[in-house]
Amino acid sequence: MDVSIGSAFQTSNESSRRKKRRLATDDYSFATSENFDTTDKMEEARSNFFNMVKSGENFDIAIDNWIKIYENHPDNALQQLQQFFISCCGCERMISSFMLQTMRYDEIILQMTEHFVDDAENYPLVMVGPKFSDFKQNFADFITLFDITCQILTLFPKLFVNKGEANYVSDWRIMDAVIKLLTALSNSQVQAFRHTSTFAAMKLLSALIDIAVPQEKNVMQIETRKDESKTKDTSNHLRSSIFNECELVEKSNIYKMVSYLFKNVFVRRYRDFLPEIRNICIIELGKWLKSYPEIFLIDSYLKYIGWLLHDKVVSKIRLSCVTSLLPLYDLPEMAKKLEFFTNKFQKRFVSLVMDKDYEVATFACKLLTGICSLYYNIIIALYYVIILL
Repeated sequence: MDVSIGSAFQTSNESSRRKKRRLATDDYSFATSENFDTTDKMEEARSNFFNMVKSGENFDIAIDNWIKIYENHPDNALQQLQQFFISCCGCERMISSFMLQTMRYDEIILQMTEHFVDDAENYPLVMVGPKFSDFKQNFADFITLFDITCQILTLFPKLFVNKGEANYVSDWRIMDAVIKLLTALSNSQVQAFRHTSTFAAMKLLSALIDIAVPQEKNVMQIETRKDESKTKDTSNHLRSSIFNECELVEKSNIYKMVSYLFKNVFVRRYRDFLPEIRNICIIELGKWLKSYPEIFLIDSYLKYIGWLLHDKVVSKIRLSCVTSLLPLYDLPEMAKKLEFFTNKFQKRFVSLVMDKDYEVATFACKLLTGICSLYYNIIIALYYVIILL
């Protein structure tokens, strides 16, 4: 999965946006109606999306309606979608189509930062009360459902068969826009932007992984079907070949998105000074390790949990690391892949038994019990480690 997103998800608008010079009026002030759409239509669109997530109702209907808008007016639909994510950060400013066409995402976020009061206790993801009690879970559910819907649309693109040649058309502008926006927001100095976008990006990444990894298991079958279809010239085999090719391209693009989000959001935010952001990253990583060990149960990913085991400031980070590791040692086939990791961090495992946080110490004892039941050589090593502590 070490593939750069590169230009694969760079839309024509994004490409031209980077090449365009700024206009003579280089002041993108938020006070001007030229930059921000304040029409009733835009306000209603933002309100509908945001209220839907707060209430947790009608996700399917809202997404279906948005897709219909996208089919007829893609630019307006993308503007509404990106405005939704901005609103979820607690920012009331509006993004105009003018800004999306003439500015890079980092420029848009920078301008917003200058006009946004960073109130650490006053954005939806951390707000308390009946109106926002379920916001975090609803937000995560919406992102997952929206991603699955988008992948279904791209998995079955419009097909063309002309003179024995097969081509397909697949639209990646939706995911391109969302990923680029969330990445830019996650690099902001404003806590509300950074926290909300990291949460959204990690949920999106988990949804993409849930789609990408099962596809990996079908690759060999698809390649086999492609080889078989080369020797046949019937319309059915040709159409089957088209779908196979589309699925392979889909898989490749999803892996690029996974790699991009991991490198540009997870790797940059897992050590964020805000504990909640660090915890989001480690919890999602724990899910990937458990669900798809054939992909993630390697040192390239395990090392992040090992490093955060040394988080001496916030106990819930250490707890998330330990609880993420516990189920991995329950299955012998997983545990076999953990021997190098276990040897590398065994001293830290032992020290966590004496953690000042009772819950961390309790789960660390359970973790060591599981380790010792699997590795006799590590039992001996742990004995000497305990003596040296």
